[in-house]
Amino acid sequence: MAGVKKLISQGGNEIETFDEYKLCKCGESLDKPFCDGMHDFFEFNDEKDPYRTADEVDVYEGALITIYENRGVCSHRGFCYEDLPVVWKMTKGIRIDMSVVKTQEMVDKVIDICRRCPSGALSFSYLTKSEILMDMKMKGLLVLLQDVTVTMVLLK
Repeated sequence: MAGVKKLISQGGNEIETFDEYKLCKCGESLDKPFCDGMHDFFEFNDEKDPYRTADEVDVYEGALITIYENRGVCSHRGFCYEDLPVVWKMTKGIRIDMSVVKTQEMVDKVIDICRRCPSGALSFSYLTKSEILMDMKMKGLLVLLQDVTVTMVLLK
């Protein structure tokens, strides 16, 4: 890691900055989050286990937001399924139920979960109100925007 101008610890204290950093990947460093060479002592191997979940992104598209999930990098901390179980399911079938993400409130909750994901396995994209309006107009739909609620009416 290079080019860091300011570094703040988890406790909110400023940490001295250097031109370059090496971050600990083995978990054994006595100077976390920085590498202190303990990986050599523990003969750490950072190659991905071939039997682990594949490093690929699954896309879950909804009407208001799209969620991207890469289970191959998931740390399994559980913010998603613990804090929003109505969307994130612990099943082998559909893992993310986009049918319940119909309101701006739910979109905001999904965004919060994605932003708190510690591994970066979750990300999202969404359209602005004007982009939704243009998209629906092109599809022959009339969109009535009421505050943050989007109501769609099919034109015949």
